[in-house]
Amino acid sequence: MTNPPTEAAGQVGNYCADHNSHATPALPANLVAGGVAEAGADPIVCAQNFPMSYSVTSATYDSATSTGEATLTEKFGSIDEPIQVKLRYSSSNLLVDNIICPKP
Repeated sequence: MTNPPTEAAGQVGNYCADHNSHATPALPANLVAGGVAEAGADPIVCAQNFPMSYSVTSATYDSATSTGEATLTEKFGSIDEPIQVKLRYSSSNLLVDNIICPKP
């Protein structure tokens, strides 16, 4: 964000969302639909500030539907915030399809 490529000028968030090799093409629209950015928080970390730490607390994968889900726990001081991450298997990779933030 501090030194974006020329083609990202004025639209760094959109550029990064559209140029992410670890995300499905649906991720940007899914993040917008979640409404977190509109509420003033970053839709990736689900907060206005970055967490002190984070860890994967659970993960599942269903080979029949090629989908998975992981729960991340972000630590903000004494507060632990669970974040759901929806995954989709595509082109030999497990990609992030959606990040579901807790309601503010």
